Amino acid sequence: MHGLKHKYSAKLLATKASEKQLEKVFETLMSGLKDGNKYIHCLYAESLVVISAKLNEKQLENAINTLIDGLKDEDKNVRNSYARSLGVISKKLDEKKLENTINTLIDGLKDKDRDVRMSCAESLGVISTNLTDKQLEGIFNALPNDLEWYYLHSYFNALEEISTKWNEKQSERVFNALTFVSKHSINTNNDEYKDRRLVRLLELSTKLNDKQLYLLVIHLLERAKKGFTRSVKDALPKISADMWKRATICGLKENIQMKNENTLMNKQNSNNRVLKAANNIDFELLAFGLMTFIPCIQLSCNDNNTNFDDLNELIRYCDKQAIKWEFPTHQSKWTNDNNYNDIQYPCLNDEIEK
Repeated sequence: MHGLKHKYSAKLLATKASEKQLEKVFETLMSGLKDGNKYIHCLYAESLVVISAKLNEKQLENAINTLIDGLKDEDKNVRNSYARSLGVISKKLDEKKLENTINTLIDGLKDKDRDVRMSCAESLGVISTNLTDKQLEGIFNALPNDLEWYYLHSYFNALEEISTKWNEKQSERVFNALTFVSKHSINTNNDEYKDRRLVRLLELSTKLNDKQLYLLVIHLLERAKKGFTRSVKDALPKISADMWKRATICGLKENIQMKNENTLMNKQNSNNRVLKAANNIDFELLAFGLMTFIPCIQLSCNDNNTNFDDLNELIRYCDKQAIKWEFPTHQSKWTNDNNYNDIQYPCLNDEIEK
């Protein structure tokens, strides 16, 4: 069993060993974690990560508890190794069972050794794909500014890793992660790294439903209006016409739904005004995006998704944005050059508000 000190030996055993043999391997590794040799501690922790995918629930729980206890070790190298291993092994846990791991890693953000703090931040990023919004918020509140890069880098890598094989439930998680990071980025000044990774994740968002796509586009537009970074500036024009159309139609549907909800609510209810204001802001952002990135989008009101009144309302917001930029409105051409074809504005199937 001395070969288990090498993680590649552990990997080979994990793929070839029977259940009984794996049990023996696990027991050997757990014993090694309690060995007096600190170097062996680190090697066995790495080997434990390699076979973690094959562990049953009880073994997984024992391994995690041992690693958590190890984060109190006096040796900084042991704490660092255990912190890295804890994130990978904990990925299999559900959000409820992750609480202890989260709290332990958050405590590790205050470790006196910088490498340990970095490893704790990275491990928090690894497990964040399985967390709720509340848990994510707790991490961000505890995360020091100098460790944000390590956390987000690890977090984004984990999201990209699962993006090619996510199911509907995982898609919902990824969307929540995207919008959460987007909102967090809005509160930072021109953070190119966060925007670049957010844009990278937008490229992986083809499995998002229409509402998720709409909300994500709104977040990006809000970021764009607050202050362009090169990544956002380059990415928004690359969103396909179909994606813009999906997002716009969803925005119109959201507007209809909001109106219906407001009609049913008591006019004296303060929440009514809040909901209406929020909807107006989204429409303003959508108009800003359409005017800036796809001014010739064509939509139809001949289906159940939209109606003429809502299209006209969107046109009014587009006109408002055009006036702000001192552009003409309701024009028949974008140019007087006869070499160009007429492009009617704003191209809503020839149905323009008079």
